[in-house]
Amino acid sequence: MMTTRGKRTRRWGIASTLTSVVALLVAAMIGIVTWLDVQREQTIFRQQLEERAVLLAQTLAEVMADALYFPDVDRARDTAALMSRHPDVAYVEVYDAEGRIVVSRGNERYPAGVAGELGMAALRDRTTRLRFTGDAAEAASPVRVGDEVLGGVSFALSSDSLDAKIWGIILEHLVQGLLLSAVGVVLSYALARYLTRPLWRLVRATERVAAGDLEGSTDTSRGDEFGELARSFDRMTAALKESRGQVQQALSDRDRRLQEALAELRQTQQRAIENERLRAMGQMASGIAHDFNNALAPILGFTELLLRRFDQLDDTAEIRSHLELIHTAAQDAANVIGRLSEFYGSRNDGERQEAIDLNLVVEQAIALTQPRWKDQALARGVTIAVHADLQPVPALTGSDAELREALTNLIFNAVDAMPAGGTLTLRTRAEDACVAVEVGDTGTGMPEEVRRRCLEPFFSTKGDRGTGLGLAIVHGIVQRHDGTLDIESALDVGTTMRLLLPITGARAEGRRPEAGRLARSLRVLVVDDEPRICELLTAYLASDGHRVEAATCGREALDKFRAGRFDAVLTDRGMPEMNGDHLATAIKELSPSTPVVLVTGFGDMMKAAGEWPDGIDAIVSKPFTLAALRHTLAQLAGPAPRGSAADV
Repeated sequence: MMTTRGKRTRRWGIASTLTSVVALLVAAMIGIVTWLDVQREQTIFRQQLEERAVLLAQTLAEVMADALYFPDVDRARDTAALMSRHPDVAYVEVYDAEGRIVVSRGNERYPAGVAGELGMAALRDRTTRLRFTGDAAEAASPVRVGDEVLGGVSFALSSDSLDAKIWGIILEHLVQGLLLSAVGVVLSYALARYLTRPLWRLVRATERVAAGDLEGSTDTSRGDEFGELARSFDRMTAALKESRGQVQQALSDRDRRLQEALAELRQTQQRAIENERLRAMGQMASGIAHDFNNALAPILGFTELLLRRFDQLDDTAEIRSHLELIHTAAQDAANVIGRLSEFYGSRNDGERQEAIDLNLVVEQAIALTQPRWKDQALARGVTIAVHADLQPVPALTGSDAELREALTNLIFNAVDAMPAGGTLTLRTRAEDACVAVEVGDTGTGMPEEVRRRCLEPFFSTKGDRGTGLGLAIVHGIVQRHDGTLDIESALDVGTTMRLLLPITGARAEGRRPEAGRLARSLRVLVVDDEPRICELLTAYLASDGHRVEAATCGREALDKFRAGRFDAVLTDRGMPEMNGDHLATAIKELSPSTPVVLVTGFGDMMKAAGEWPDGIDAIVSKPFTLAALRHTLAQLAGPAPRGSAADV
């Protein structure tokens, strides 16, 4: 039996083979017995035929003695005619002592009238001679009277009766053979079925096992070898079932351990990434504090001068100059915090893709890392010169925060590679359909083995000072932008990291024009638990002709909103009793068309995390400017549909 495409086709099986063999054996045995019987009957019949031929020849010779002694041809002819009438007699011949035929009946072989060879031999030898020719038994005997030979007689008996008897024997044995063959076939088929039935049960059982079914069992009731085979098969199936259960359990345990290992690996990688960012933050902390203090110094200094000389301030140009410096210093302080939040903002796969001015990103990365390559280096007595060769390049599409992070990591690595100082070079240029960014240093360089492995996660040559994820993070950022990262390095010469980023048809966003005053006056509700913020917002809005009412908490603001009508609401987020999110939801329930603007110090963090509370139409980050407020109110109160969020 074989299985093809799910169908079972039987070959020449045991039952057919056994039946055919038995039939062939019976036929062979019948053939052999028939042949032996025919040979035996032929031998017996020949002997009997020869004996009868001799006896009849001798008897005829005695009868013919008188006819030849007293030459009486008529008597001899009558006697020969009488003998030839017998159906078994082939011929009768009578001849004289010289061999001349006297009487012949049924023999036309010797037309010359001379006795045949057998008769002449009998006359010569004076004795009876016999021969068998296949179709007859011939006998010749001399006719004697005393010692005188008067002639002879030849007599032949036909073997036709033998042929009839032989065919009868063959027919009899054929009938017997057919009967025995039929009986043998039936018995052999029954025996084969008896023998093959348990085998077919085992075949079906093996097919079930091959299909994965180990629950069935075979017939084990027989006490012969087939029963023992069935019991052995059941034991094997039970062992397979137990083994499969053990294997499945082992696979389940291995899968569970693998999932646990993968989860632990992901956690380890995440911790390592966070540690890398924390390490970078730690390295930048002193520089950020330095920049922030530098930004605060003009604010405190010029404010102190204005306060001390308040009564002597007659020169409006000097006052304006001091105020402009204070304003610029405050913007620089805000930019320090803004750059820090941009660098360490949350990253996710769905981060907004936007047009990127790559040269601006490079300049920001240089400014962001200045405390590391300049201030800290100078504090160690090391000078690192930074050279920027920025060619005009098309805008890209992607995440400026991620590219800024990648460049910052490359700058940090370059600074680490120049412990005795050197030159840090950043280049940008357009190449066909791509933009190339190069960060090169004149540091120690890398051997070939390190260059091949430096992009592998957790591979580091810095020991405890590094996690081995800086370049891996850079490589991941470049891949997310469909770019490539090439590394050229030589010992004691330096290293050049080359980022090749594709141009995807992005258009650089132009700077938004400064918004002017609204054509109409708005009634605005301002909410903040810091009185100075309320005073500043009130002053900004009042300077543009808006009517402002202030509240220092969410509940007070909600009561005022219920009592009056307002065209817009500006609210802080973190306030006692009712925060800005809850206040926005409550206002939208009362008046869905009234725009609500969230003015909060968490604005940059919320934008980076993609957080946008319900009921908020726009987010303005602190510290804010009059231009930012004008733009937001113009966008919400202008022709644009209500509810469109202004990202300021």
